Order: sequence, then C-alpha cells, then structure tokens
Amino acid sequence: MGNGKSIELFENSNLNNVTSVVATYSVNNPGDSPKNFPVNKPGVLRVSQDSDNRTIQEYTTFNPVVKYERALYSSGSWSGWTAYYSTNNKPNATDVSALALSPASFSTGTDFNNAPAGSTSFAYSVALNSPPEHCAVIDWWGLNEGFRGQLGAGYTSGMLYFRGRNGNKGTWSAWDRLYSVNNPPPATDLSGYATQQWVIQNFVQNIRVSATVVREFRDGWGYSANDAAFATAIAMVGGSSNVGSLLVRYVQKQINNNWYNITE
Repeated sequence: MGNGKSIELFENSNLNNVTSVVATYSVNNPGDSPKNFPVNKPGVLRVSQDSDNRTIQEYTTFNPVVKYERALYSSGSWSGWTAYYSTNNKPNATDVSALALSPASFSTGTDFNNAPAGSTSFAYSVALNSPPEHCAVIDWWGLNEGFRGQLGAGYTSGMLYFRGRNGNKGTWSAWDRLYSVNNPPPATDLSGYATQQWVIQNFVQNIRVSATVVREFRDGWGYSANDAAFATAIAMVGGSSNVGSLLVRYVQKQINNNWYNITE
C-alpha cells in the first residue's frame, strides 16, 4: 500500500528499477535520456503490486493529460506501455482499422503517391500520380500498409477511377476508369473486323451435307435417277451378276429450323 508520500525521480531515471509501492512518484524533468518511459514528458508515476510481486506502473503526463500503463509479471520482463485513449489522446485510423478523414489535398508540385494509407483526401489532376480528373479519393489497405487500393470519384463527371499498390514491388498500377450502365465504355473501332452484314453478303449461310446414302448399280440397268447428289466413294465389280455401288451425299439448306435437300 502507498504511504501517502510523493517521491521525486531524478533526471534520466530508469523506470524498470522503480517497483517500490508509494503514493506517487513525481517526474518534473525526465531528462535527456530517460529509460523505459512511455514518453519524455513530466508526469506522475504510480506503482501497485500484489503479494506475488506482480507489478503495475501507471504514468500520467501533466500536459496534455494522457495515461499509460504497463505490467511486470513476477520475475519476467516488463510489458510494453499501453496508452489510454481519451479526448487528449485520440486513436488514429490505423489503430482502430478505420478510414481517416483527411483535409489533405494534392495539387501542383505534390505527389499523390504520398497520400496517407487508410485515408480520404482530394487530388487535383495536376498533381503527380493523381487520377485523370479532380477527385475525392478513398484509400484502404490489407495485410499491411504496402498493399493498398484507391478509389477516386470525379467531382464534376461522377466517374470512378481505381488503382492498386503492389506491396512486394512497391509500385502503383495505372489509374483505370470503371465502367457502368451510366458510364459505358467508348465504342470500339471495328473497321478492321468483318461485320455481320459483310459475312451474309459474302458467305453461304445455313448449308450442310447430308449423311451418306448407298446407291447400287448393275450391268444393263442404264443410268440411275438424277437426283443431283454427289459421290464420295465408288465400289466397282465385274460381270453382269455382280452389284456395284456409290456412296453419295446431298447438299442441304436449313429453312425454318428444318433441313431440306436442295440438289434433288
């Protein structure tokens, strides 16, 4: 328990050695090289300890009033200092995995590659590495601050632009415009390609050949009926009692989803 006294710590003290329980330790000047302080600012140190010598240090600065705390578990090592958030010590965006609202703007002579990670900012198109037009830009990251994405909204056109950062290479991609129903891509020049009209005018459409049909012939039978099929193979035999044959196929046209022979 504390004894109600306040002990002043000398300059450049080492807080790792302060484990005695008193009411308060006063630190008016931490010195040029204080050891194991959370910050180099004047403040008050309080020490508490249980029966197993597990120790808590609480350091509170005077101006602004910010509280820090750490622990020593028995004969182990001190933990790191933990800062308490307050109106005097607000967390930044990355501390709470949020996007920071930033009043920063980037214009002539500035590089938008230097925009803070996890922030919002405004980029004029004249800034180096900015979007193609004046944009409000939101920045986010994953894994670590090296792997980032940026989405910019043009404040006059309403168009969206995107780029990403490769954390392994430390490089940004080029800005890409995102297309939508209200922002369709420009018409592609197809002059070098065949159009449907050109194909219809220059090629036969919906034509095929039928399955193979066998046509037999014998000596003395004369000519077979002329149905305008075309032969694909001939089997010739000799003598009047033997039968020869042709394998023929027909040219067909599709009409109303039905196929018809057009060479009969």
